[in-house]
Amino acid sequence: MRSKGATISESTRQRVLAAAHQLDYHINAAGQSLSRKRTGTIGLIVRRPLGRLSADAFLPPLIEGITSLIGPDGLRLLIEPLDIEQPVRNVALVREGHVDGLIVGVRESDSTIVELYGDRVPLVLWGRIADSGLSFVDIDNTAAARPAVEHLIELGHRRIGCITNAHPDLAADEAVGRLDGYRAALGANGLTLDDRLVRHGKSDEMSGFHAMQSLLDQDLSPTAVFVASDEVALGALRAARQANLRVPSSLSIVGFDDLPMARYVVPALTTVHVPHGKSERLPRRC
Repeated sequence: MRSKGATISESTRQRVLAAAHQLDYHINAAGQSLSRKRTGTIGLIVRRPLGRLSADAFLPPLIEGITSLIGPDGLRLLIEPLDIEQPVRNVALVREGHVDGLIVGVRESDSTIVELYGDRVPLVLWGRIADSGLSFVDIDNTAAARPAVEHLIELGHRRIGCITNAHPDLAADEAVGRLDGYRAALGANGLTLDDRLVRHGKSDEMSGFHAMQSLLDQDLSPTAVFVASDEVALGALRAARQANLRVPSSLSIVGFDDLPMARYVVPALTTVHVPHGKSERLPRRC
C-alpha cells in the first residue's frame, strides 16, 4: 500500500515489499497507534454477574455479528467482562486509551455510562437506557414479544403465563419491553391480565426452572407460557418434564432469542429470532 505523499518509485516500492515478505515483516500495532493516535480497536464491555460470562449463549453470535462488520475495515474487537456492580467509567481499557470506541452492554440503568459519554468517549449501547439520549442498538422488544404470545392465543390458549428474563425493576428496557408485549397481546385479544401468572427470571436456566415450578404449583396453572429468554426457557422445559407434562401437547412454551441450542432440545423450542448480523432483518416469529 502506497503512503500518501510518498515519492519513491514503483520499482523501489516493489523491492521493499518483496523484502518485507521474505523477512516476514509485520507492522507493529503499538507503534502505528502512537503515530496515528488511534488503536484500531473497538471495545465491547459485557455486563454480567461474575462467573456468568461463559454461560451467556447469546454472546458468541453477537461477537460474530460485530466482527463481521468491523473486520473489513481492519478493526479488532477487545472484550472486557464487567460485573454489573462495577462502574463502567473505571474500566482500564477506557482510562488507559486501549480502544477508539466502545460498545457497552446494558443490563440496568447506569449513570456511569452517561458520565462516560460526557467525557467524550465514543460509545454505542447494546440495549437502551431510557431518556439518556445515548446512541443504542436494540430491537423493539415489545413488538417482538407480542406476536409470540399471539401465536399461543391462536393455538387456543387462554391461560398464558409469562416468565421474564430479568426483573423489570432491575433490568434495562429489554425485560420491560418483553413484559409489555405479553400484556399488549393479552389485552388486544380480550384476555385479562392475571399477575399470578407472571414470574421473573434471572437470565439463566435455574431461574427458569424455579419460575416454571412456581407457575405449575398453582391451583389453576397455565396451559402455555411465554418465556422472554431461551436460556430461561431451557430451565422451564426441564421443570415441565419433571412435572410429567408433555410439551407441547400438555403445555406450550415459546422462548425468545433463537439461540442455536433452541433447535436441539427435545422438543425443539419455538422462539423469537433476534438478529445479530448486518444482513438480518427485524425480529420475526419462528
